[in-house]
Amino acid sequence: MLKAKPVNVDELLLEAPERGTTTLKGIATFIKHSTLMETDRARVAFAWVAKNIDYDVQKYFSAHKSLESAQDTFTTGKATCKGFSSILVELLKCMDIEAVSIPGCAKGYGYDPERREQDNNHDWNAIKLEGEWQLADVAWGAGLVAGRAFIREYEDFYFCTPPALFARSHFPNDPKWQLIPHPLTRDQFESLPKFKPLFYKSGFTGSKPEQSVLECIGNPHFELKVLLGSGKPRLQAALKKIADKAYDEIPLTTLVQRKEDVYEINVQVPEDGQYNLVLYAPKSPADKTLTDVVTYRIKAKDIDKAKAMTYPEQYLCFDEMGGFLFAPLNGRVPLGASTEFKVKVKGVEEVNAIVGENWVPLEKGAEDTFSGKVDVDDKKLGLYAKRPGAKNFEALLVYQVDDTGKHPQSKAEEESKVRPLKKELTIIKECGLENFPKEGVLRAKGNKLRLELDTAPDCELLATLSTEKDEDFEAATLVQRIGTHFFVDVLFPDNRKYNLSIFAKRKSKEGSFPFAMKYHVEAEKGTKTEQRFPELYAGFKAAEAFIYEPLDGILKPQSAVPFKIKANKASAVSVFMGEVEVPLEEKPDGMFVSAHPVQMPKGGVLGVFASFKGEETKTMRCLVEYKVK
Repeated sequence: MLKAKPVNVDELLLEAPERGTTTLKGIATFIKHSTLMETDRARVAFAWVAKNIDYDVQKYFSAHKSLESAQDTFTTGKATCKGFSSILVELLKCMDIEAVSIPGCAKGYGYDPERREQDNNHDWNAIKLEGEWQLADVAWGAGLVAGRAFIREYEDFYFCTPPALFARSHFPNDPKWQLIPHPLTRDQFESLPKFKPLFYKSGFTGSKPEQSVLECIGNPHFELKVLLGSGKPRLQAALKKIADKAYDEIPLTTLVQRKEDVYEINVQVPEDGQYNLVLYAPKSPADKTLTDVVTYRIKAKDIDKAKAMTYPEQYLCFDEMGGFLFAPLNGRVPLGASTEFKVKVKGVEEVNAIVGENWVPLEKGAEDTFSGKVDVDDKKLGLYAKRPGAKNFEALLVYQVDDTGKHPQSKAEEESKVRPLKKELTIIKECGLENFPKEGVLRAKGNKLRLELDTAPDCELLATLSTEKDEDFEAATLVQRIGTHFFVDVLFPDNRKYNLSIFAKRKSKEGSFPFAMKYHVEAEKGTKTEQRFPELYAGFKAAEAFIYEPLDGILKPQSAVPFKIKANKASAVSVFMGEVEVPLEEKPDGMFVSAHPVQMPKGGVLGVFASFKGEETKTMRCLVEYKVK
């Protein structure tokens, strides 16, 4: 692969004349005078086209496919792949760089691994740089088509792409333009998976088997290996059943483990049908958001359901610590059994199996392995590890305990097997949700319930309560956090069945909160009287506040109520009842408490306000509001 000399493309393009104020030759002259190396000039030309020409989605979906000259593309500022290819050839020609347009077929919009690509559905370029032909696809470098809209997303991977990688997604009419010693046949090309640029940028090089369509016959288990060239990227997988053009993710059917320079992806196909196996990787090592990098189609036939199993639930730390599970691979462990555990975890000083409230240390052996027999006498079972110097243990794997035939089950336990926890694993992994109840049915012994879970540092949560007939209840949930640990408090109006839904998203993502999980809750008692949680304001989150008391949003008139609120970012906190202010006393741990219970008025609204550290203004912001009635 020819490597271009590094050049700050973005800085150069900021100085480039606007398309409407110059000619194509004027752009070429600017680039030629701004850079010296031939490869640099070609790279900037590629970037200029990719960032200044829009993909003409309307023309792409229309029956009319007119020719697109370089000048037409420059004038209108939009084109399909032919126009992108033509304008790049002309721009390079103005700089005395030889380039050609290459027609052929490519695995682009609407790609389906089971459908043969249409002939002549795409155009791209070959560019002669420093005496060698290189491949480029400036239309793909500009962005992508989603639905019927063009999304600009510059991708420099498609400039001077290594021919062996380019050939996996582009098949030229003339095989000489594959630029590889042994050109692929059309059938070979069609059989290969479509790897996205992030797959290669993450350090992956390919897979075994390297086929887009895989067959699973009889045995529900099969294994895919992903080859790693460099780095220590994260890789996760999800199995999705294809049904009526929908893709339903099936939890606990994949186990991803790394062994040296190979990722082993174990898959359990539960029944006959068609599936997509989707692999995900982060865009950077620090990014916990995962992006799909390649999709395989799985065709399952004559599956022996009796042999099917699920895997234990993997947590982020398992991958971060280079975890590799030897036994047990089955995610369901029999209650009452003495089970042998063996796991490899790097850079930790302890690994414990936690069974209910009991901690069972695993013995450390050679090459970072931990093993030992564990008596499974409780329905809660997981493996946890402690890093050197850390105070807390972190979850690696969580198992389900199979208590079939061990003791009579309660109604809730029986129902939880019929109604498992509904989860959206992609959101759960993206937001780093951990340590939440795994049962699908929860039982509230009174009229209240508290659910706790951990998340990634920049995650936000919402919770809603509704009946099974989708009747929503206002102010029936209260979501608070301490660091990355969330507390979800719930109030039940009466004794019936409810749905408790959790929604989560990263702070960096705009828009609504995606669905994460849903519990079915049986409440033994209702509030009977009017009860609700207090209303939280934007200042509550800004102050990093947490209410200890009062949690009831409706306070009794003329009653004496103690206040205890933690607000890490606040310099002062007061309770306001009309014109009456009652300052709360600040404690060394950041807690603000009332010296004496606060006497409630006869009625009205009560607010808790705070001034913030580092703010010059003395204006106080509302944290939370109560009603007195």
